[in-house]
Amino acid sequence: MQQERDVQNAIRMAVSRYLFPLYGLVPFWRINVGQGWTGNAKHFSRRQEIIVEPGDVLIKNARTFNTGAPPGFSDLIGASPLEITPELVGRQVPVLTTVEVKAENGKSSPEQKTFIQNMQHIGARAGVARSPDEAIQILRS
Repeated sequence: MQQERDVQNAIRMAVSRYLFPLYGLVPFWRINVGQGWTGNAKHFSRRQEIIVEPGDVLIKNARTFNTGAPPGFSDLIGASPLEITPELVGRQVPVLTTVEVKAENGKSSPEQKTFIQNMQHIGARAGVARSPDEAIQILRS
């Protein structure tokens, strides 16, 4: 069974191959959401014994911080072209497009479902893709 990152990489490559010949650009980016630790650096002027286990990290006055997009934000975001009429006949405008990538049996969280619905409500192209073909369908919708 494919891991979600493998599906995501395949989708990113397929979207690039689909968009680049048509428009000469690849407007999709991976959005990372994460949590990390920050704290005070401690410089030691003398030898001091500290007991840690393999893989441990020591941070003085440690506290967490969240980074990236808010919970529920799709994995991939970019723009796909849309031809509009009548006053701008033949011109293309970008349409916000987000793709939530899931492995074969992956499930969207409630926050992800809400994000997709909100994006669709404002006219963006948004959806869940489990394959490159499904991602390209979202671009075309």
